[in-house]
Amino acid sequence: MRVLRRPVAGVGTRTLIRWLKLPDFGKEYRKARREAVHQSVARMQRAAGAAASVVLKLMTDPNVSAAVKLRAAECVFDRAIRGVDLEDIEAVSRNWSELPKQQRKGRKP
Repeated sequence: MRVLRRPVAGVGTRTLIRWLKLPDFGKEYRKARREAVHQSVARMQRAAGAAASVVLKLMTDPNVSAAVKLRAAECVFDRAIRGVDLEDIEAVSRNWSELPKQQRKGRKP
């Protein structure tokens, strides 16, 4: 755990560490952290279209160096492959969940 050097919101480091040991406080703290991360991820996802445009412009710009074009192309390939992999994982997961429980355990119905 990163130790804070000064009080935040009027709460000292020792008090915060003690509070984090309390089950209810720790649970709510982790919930708030997950929500903050979820909101950050959502913001990044909304910006993905703009990011894709930048990468594609760099890849096709005649004034950009070959190294930058190569890196942009690698980025496009990487994201495309990850997208296909995620689709495959989702399909397998969907098919798995549709199987009867006996078949999922390796037994025939």
